[in-house]
Amino acid sequence: MRYYLSVFWLIILSSSLLATQLQVVGEILTTPGCGPCLPARSALHRMYEDKENFGDLIPLIWLGAGRFASPGYMERSILYQRRFVPYARWGGLLDYSGARGDVFDQYVLRYRQISEKAGRLVLDLDYELLPDNRLEIKAGAETLENLEGRDERIIYIITYDLEDEMPGEMYFANVMRY
Repeated sequence: MRYYLSVFWLIILSSSLLATQLQVVGEILTTPGCGPCLPARSALHRMYEDKENFGDLIPLIWLGAGRFASPGYMERSILYQRRFVPYARWGGLLDYSGARGDVFDQYVLRYRQISEKAGRLVLDLDYELLPDNRLEIKAGAETLENLEGRDERIIYIITYDLEDEMPGEMYFANVMRY
């Protein structure tokens, strides 16, 4: 298993991510053995690989069961009120269920809708892998509007690239630490 693909942060602003340099979080809830889930993960992977058009994409794959099950999967399913997979959520606001033939186009549409929104935070994020394999993460946030009285949080999520363990399954950004 590769140590980690990346460190991702989420800003939960009433269940949405909005930042000055807007990063678009694309989440997929999936399970092993789900036939329609592979095309959904493949569409997200295709976007992730296309840095020119989707350079601000933060992909998160929430695996619901098995050896590499994602912590917080059930909570995420409840938050989004979903029982069926695949289920995709964009920026915490826009969703798409299933994996019909136009899944890539539907994901692109939602990505663009979120990426056009103005941000509410300025973030400064830095991380370092220490010699003892601990990950040190530092973040600073400055609000651009009054957020008093709202439930605002910064959440760090570490994803792993499981392509070596699960070849061809497109688990390239599997949530492993939450």
